[in-house]
This record gives sequence, C-alpha cells and structure tokens, in this order.
Amino acid sequence: MKSTCKNVIIQLQFTLLIAFWDLISGFPSGAPGNSCLDPAPYHFRRLNATHTGFYYPQPMASNPYTLTTSSSRYVNGMMLRVTLQAPPGENFRGFFIHALPDNQRLDAPDRPTYGTFVPAQNSQNSQPRSCRSLVGMVGGITHTNNENKTEVAVDWIPPLDCNLGPVQFVATVVKEYAQYWVDVRSPTVQPSGYPERRDILCQLYVQPYNVGLQERVLDLLRRMRMRRLLQRQNGRRVLERRRTFGFPRSMTEPLRLRGLPRSLDTLPVA
Repeated sequence: MKSTCKNVIIQLQFTLLIAFWDLISGFPSGAPGNSCLDPAPYHFRRLNATHTGFYYPQPMASNPYTLTTSSSRYVNGMMLRVTLQAPPGENFRGFFIHALPDNQRLDAPDRPTYGTFVPAQNSQNSQPRSCRSLVGMVGGITHTNNENKTEVAVDWIPPLDCNLGPVQFVATVVKEYAQYWVDVRSPTVQPSGYPERRDILCQLYVQPYNVGLQERVLDLLRRMRMRRLLQRQNGRRVLERRRTFGFPRSMTEPLRLRGLPRSLDTLPVA
C-alpha cells in the first residue's frame, strides 16, 4: 500500500513538473488561439519551493516600440500594411497583433476584433491566428519563433463591403520572458470606399455579441431555409407536371422562384 502511494506521489510530482515547465517555457512558436480574448501572455515565475507567481506587464509609459500603418485609411477591398518596430539598439522576441474598434479597452467585456491578417511577402516571422469564424473569418497574427527581431510587417484584410468605423491595431510585445507590454497601439485608421449602410451580416460582424442581432440573423436564416424547401417542392411539382404533359427535356428543369435571396448578402439592411 505504501509503495502504491509513493508511486502515485512520484507520478503526481512528475506531472506537476511537466506542467510547470510548459508554463515557464512561454510560447516560443506563437501566441495561443485565445489571444484575441486575452492578449496577456501570463508568464510565470518561481517564488519559492512551493509557490509560483506572475511576471506582470511593463507600464505603457516605458514602452519603446511603435506600431504604424501604411495609410491613415483602410480602403474597401484592399489590404493595409501594419508594421511593428523596435527603436535602434532594441529588439523583441514575440508579438501578437489584432484590430479593435478605436479606443476600445482590452478589458472591456464582449470586445470584438476585426479583419484577418497575413504575413507580409517573404516574411517568415509571422503566422495568422483564428479568433472567431461564426460571422466571417476574424483573427490576429503572431510570431513563429523566439529569435530577436527589430521589425515585423504584416498585412491586414478588412471584410469586404462592411464599414467597421474607426479602427486601431493593438500589439502585445515580448522583449524577454520577464519583460513584455500588452497595449501597444497604432494611430487610428478611418474607412474609405464603403457603402453608407450596413447590411444585417455587417451589423453582426461589427457587434458579434449583440443578442438582438443574433436573433434577427437566426430568424432570417430560418426563413431562407423554409423558402428554399418550398422552392424545391414547387420545382418538383412543375417538373412532374411538365413531364406528364410531354414537354421537351429542356423545358422540364425545375423553375427557380423569383425574388428569393440566394445568400444573406442580399438581405435588406436595417
């Protein structure tokens, strides 16, 4: 019995050691998938033989890094270049960048993120991260290794025909395991070339946690599904009727009812 208990204790200690090693080793190959919801990397440190603690983010007043954009506007259907840069003599090892509404707090509940990112051409230092895909693909971008970097350029792709309003890019930057900043911001960029009004999907994209919009979209999806079912039923009836009366084959294809939206993109705006 004592031998069994001893083996269990040894196994538990080994498991805790492995878990602790995972925590202190950080994220050398990129930020985890939940970084859009919480961009803080949560780096741990050993306090004593039995306790661990956090390395807290550095105060933003001491931030040496800059996050800039290639233009003060993002244009419908075009990518925007975003660059994270260290000052001369400085570097960084890790990063995570995502797009938020202008001046949105990182600790705000139900905070949305916008657009998707891709590495700049020939860049090997960045990789996209998916944040949510329920209403359009949304994501951020992070590092691929923990080597020293002085500059990283990435491209941001806003959703087509969906005016997001003023947008800011926000980065978490890791200089070393115990030293990082979580709220490095770019200047605000403004939309250009977008439709004046937002359709229902665009509204939900901008406010993904709005329960009222969610219910409206679900109701529209149910209505569209019912219309498609009716369309198929009517098409089969017409097909059977035409075949019964001997119409040529070219005239026996199912008819499409007019005026039905083929996707949510054609639904009316609010």
